[in-house]
Amino acid sequence: MSHKACLTEENLNSGGIGIEGISLADSGVYGQGDYGYGVSGSATNGYALYGDGNVLVNGQIYTAGSCKNGCSRTRRQASFVARTSEPTIDEVGEAMLRGGVAHVALAPDFANVIDTGKSYVVLVTPEGDASMYVTNRTPAGFDVRQTGGGHSNASFAYRIVAKPYAATAERLPFKTVTDYSAPAR
Repeated sequence: MSHKACLTEENLNSGGIGIEGISLADSGVYGQGDYGYGVSGSATNGYALYGDGNVLVNGQIYTAGSCKNGCSRTRRQASFVARTSEPTIDEVGEAMLRGGVAHVALAPDFANVIDTGKSYVVLVTPEGDASMYVTNRTPAGFDVRQTGGGHSNASFAYRIVAKPYAATAERLPFKTVTDYSAPAR
């Protein structure tokens, strides 16, 4: 096991890393807080936490940001991060049926980060009086058509759920973690 702490004046003054943890077998950084934070980070223009590798969280992941009423520097409205049974990446958007047909091209930045060799799911929500379905899913995009051969002009919202590029994680894997509550020997 190798641990390395790099809290140096040079790193702090140059805008570099505040604390760095490297481990070949265990935790790079370990913190425990019974009533506060086990590990806390803050960054004005960068990232408060950066990990080059997988992250395993035992518990919920909350996000918080600004809100219209009741938020302050120390009080935030928390929301939960969604969990899925396998790695996915989503895209949402809106489009329009014209004459009962629409083609939606995948945005180039989204197509760049998904595995275009694998199928993706498209969920559509009509925003007008037209029943519709998805067809012709390709690596470049998909078509939406009005059922029954209709020719309506109606807007719709869509959500694409795809596999991330190069993702190899298995579905709902079991993970073994170190029990830090065990007494030290």
